[in-house]
Amino acid sequence: MPEESNFGSQTNPREKQNMNDILTSLTLRAERNLNSLRANSYPGRGLIIGPDDTGNYLEEIYWMSGRSEESRNRIFCADGERGHLFTAPADLKKMAGKDTTNIIYSAMRDDGVNFVVSNGHQTDAVMNGINCENPLSKILRNWQYEADPPNDTPRITGVCSLKMNPRFELSILRKSIADSSCERFFFEYDNIPDGFGYCITTYAGDGNPLPAFEGEPILMSLSGNQGTILDRFWGALNEDNRVAIAVKQIEIATGKARFHIRNKYPKLG
Repeated sequence: MPEESNFGSQTNPREKQNMNDILTSLTLRAERNLNSLRANSYPGRGLIIGPDDTGNYLEEIYWMSGRSEESRNRIFCADGERGHLFTAPADLKKMAGKDTTNIIYSAMRDDGVNFVVSNGHQTDAVMNGINCENPLSKILRNWQYEADPPNDTPRITGVCSLKMNPRFELSILRKSIADSSCERFFFEYDNIPDGFGYCITTYAGDGNPLPAFEGEPILMSLSGNQGTILDRFWGALNEDNRVAIAVKQIEIATGKARFHIRNKYPKLG
């Protein structure tokens, strides 16, 4: 059985007040971070992982933004039976003759115990590696940022695991500012307070070339139901550049998952 939430299991009045103070501080911090996302005209692709405020579900969120015609010509599709989220062309005709290496890929996969989300083809590699009991740092040791100069888009990855208590991992692989080498950052969380998650994006903002995300993952609120969470982050993304968003809700007790998806552009043909 999962542990109870950090907030609400205390009985001592002083401890309860301390927990309430911490919750208030986290909520304010998450709201500031959401406002920063609203002010960011181009965060690129982004993901968030963490437990919802009931403590009964884990949430994986992934969104796509796009400036080019190829990047905007995408939708999310899901195979709910297999827990699989993948990108697909909105208009297949516009993809003719185009390199879709960094555009069409599996974005979420799971085996009922481990749940992976990423912005590229590393999703499949991570899923296969985790099945072999490998840590994220080992699986991605030989992976690098995307080969799309001059932006050299970072690869971002998140993992939620239901082995024992829920556990969370995040990673970003980005190009060094000094040369073409790859910088690999890994973050592990044995516990995230209920109602909060950690977010990483590919870019820190707009630019030419686009500046890569820097620093530690950002705290965000995961309060509310699946639709509320989707609306919160869809509404925070730049209206001109947002393309699609998906929220995968995972029941901790069973490992069963369901998707809530919103695509900006309709599927044609």
